[in-house]
Amino acid sequence: MNERLKKTLRILIILILILVNIFILIKNLLKEEIIKTGNSNNIGTNVVGQENILSSGTISSETTIIENRISSMSEGNRAQTYFGEFVDEVENEKFSNAYNMLNDEYKKNYFPNQIDFEQYVKEKYPKGSIAVKYNKFDRKGDLFVLDVTIYSITDSNSNQLNQTVVIRENGLNDFKISFSKWYAKNN
Repeated sequence: MNERLKKTLRILIILILILVNIFILIKNLLKEEIIKTGNSNNIGTNVVGQENILSSGTISSETTIIENRISSMSEGNRAQTYFGEFVDEVENEKFSNAYNMLNDEYKKNYFPNQIDFEQYVKEKYPKGSIAVKYNKFDRKGDLFVLDVTIYSITDSNSNQLNQTVVIRENGLNDFKISFSKWYAKNN
């Protein structure tokens, strides 16, 4: 009986260690920003709105982690990552951060102040958790051009927004965004 109890305890300890390893693996995966792309044409969907766990660490190590991750991405995936960051800031109502991501000339022409930008975003963006469908990616000179559909994954009655996004990448994780005026397309 004593030998059987030892064997059961060993099995139980091994199972606990396996569960702990699985928990650690899942926790580490949740810490990363994961962008899912559909196929090699960089068409896919990015669900935005998960809390940015990276924002709680040190700035220099965050920057290094983000730059290392971005440096190995294709241009299309980098463009999706940059626009995903912008949408995440909007969804989390960090309008100042999103506003600062806009191209300066674009801001001057369309949103001379942050209040105008906030009003526009609150009026045009869907409510609830936002998802972005990446329909097309092109490169035009030094610009990345995305055609996207923005929609709510939690509010099926919300309008979809189709938009052309232009991103100028100045360096890794150094970018500015501008976009066409959105129009709503009812579901």
